[in-house]
Amino acid sequence: ETEFTYKDILYGLNIKGVIDYLKDDDYVLAEHKLTGHPDIYTTLSTRLQIGLYLLASPQVQQAVINCVTPPGLRRGKKGEPRRVFTERIQKAFLAEPGRYITRNTYARQEYNLTEIAETYRIIWQDIQDKLATQKPRMAFWQEDSACYFPSPCEFLPCCETGADPDEIVGVFCKKGVDTENLG
Repeated sequence: ETEFTYKDILYGLNIKGVIDYLKDDDYVLAEHKLTGHPDIYTTLSTRLQIGLYLLASPQVQQAVINCVTPPGLRRGKKGEPRRVFTERIQKAFLAEPGRYITRNTYARQEYNLTEIAETYRIIWQDIQDKLATQKPRMAFWQEDSACYFPSPCEFLPCCETGADPDEIVGVFCKKGVDTENLG
């Protein structure tokens, strides 16, 4: 992991984040995903995340998305020790790594960085508008593509109804969610 902090790269905003892997001398960054659906990680679905990394790292010319699909093995006989099960998974993975790792490689030019920067400007303006007119805890950008996949977001009812999380936390949120530190 490579933590980055860049000042004033987008409309005066300071950006801080973590890139899974960054090798400056190779001009490559990598993002690792654990998924059963490696085909969904395209330039469209990764444009905001990878695009931000590319904006923050002008030297990077290539983004690699390593998708790891875990072997679909089940525990063997009843009472199979965890260690034995883990060894079977490792053995399956090492025997056919190409079956479980999909590498999607994209050139910097495949991302429309001007459009991505403008999207972040719109997001920032939306958050600022909400801060000025609503409760601060409701000032977040709703990223629609993450509402249902890989599973429904536990705060989906907040977005659907406009309710404050405190109003519905007992009904919709998991026990133990700290709603005081949501934003």
